[in-house]
Amino acid sequence: MNLLKYIKKLLKYNNTVDKKGCPACHSPNVIGTSFSSLKNDYSGPYHDLKTLKIGRLVQCESCKTIWFVDNSKSKVDTVPQNRLQTVEDWNNKKLEIHPEHLKVLSEIGCTPLDHYGNLKEFISIPCKCILENGQIIENAIISIQSKPPVGLMYYNNDNFFFIDQVKSIEHSDLTLPLDIRIATTKSYEISMGYAPTVVIAPNNQMYITNWTTNFFYEDGFKGKEIKIPSDQQRQLQNGIDTKNKLKEIRIIADWTAELEKIFRLKGVSSEKM
Repeated sequence: MNLLKYIKKLLKYNNTVDKKGCPACHSPNVIGTSFSSLKNDYSGPYHDLKTLKIGRLVQCESCKTIWFVDNSKSKVDTVPQNRLQTVEDWNNKKLEIHPEHLKVLSEIGCTPLDHYGNLKEFISIPCKCILENGQIIENAIISIQSKPPVGLMYYNNDNFFFIDQVKSIEHSDLTLPLDIRIATTKSYEISMGYAPTVVIAPNNQMYITNWTTNFFYEDGFKGKEIKIPSDQQRQLQNGIDTKNKLKEIRIIADWTAELEKIFRLKGVSSEKM
């Protein structure tokens, strides 16, 4: 073996086997990583804690961090101790979407993935939800997912609900039309953290959204009133950046092959509009 090959082999060894435990052993604030990294870059060991309705929980024997591993073995997420009961609740629930709700959601349409593939583990449908306790959520996202509420989307975020807490689902006036939502998913990042889409309000004022956008409320104008400007309108004035970033509240439902067929494939075909 020549010297270069020996050094490469030594570096590879040092980057994998010497990393004892799991990523959280070396970086306590880690939220998630790829399954391949957990398996190949860290020596563990891990032991199985529980098989869930989707995926399973494993625990690092060194630092005792608990990880959620999905069935596809693509990503793993840490499960904080204060989220364990919520994961147990999610596991014990059959989070199905009622047929009458499914009809409304099909009319609204899911927001497709952006071309970077962000949030591919979710099917997201913006709507208005009225909960069983009477609470009204105008900026709700029905979040069809094959994982419990863990990972970056739910990090330090307890403001979510399960679909069995929902009494009714309606169109939200804040929701952007599907063609505009699709347009925002096609925006490119022209500078760090900035992927703009220009839209226009009924008073001909143009606004600039950032990244994929589901809801809109600016200067009294709501999402349902917003349109894509014509090339001629674009030439008349510059847009202004939106100021109100409406926080989305996720309503969790179980991912099924049927729902994937209805929404994800519909979303893909919509991208061709």
